[in-house]
Amino acid sequence: MEAIKKKIVIESENINIPELKNFIGKSMEIILIEAEDETKDNISKFLDLAGKIDIDEKEIDSLRERSKL
Repeated sequence: MEAIKKKIVIESENINIPELKNFIGKSMEIILIEAEDETKDNISKFLDLAGKIDIDEKEIDSLRERSKL
């Protein structure tokens, strides 16, 4: 079974999806699902981690020293 997934913004009632050429003449079911705002979700996940990550200051200093030219 062949399938495609496109992330697009609907700008009119006419949608041009070139990949549909493979499906011409076939019986198809088209499902539209509104995409979630991934940016908000990612920011929320990032902010949830604030204060939960332990940082090894000695290792950071060591990496800085090794990265100097």
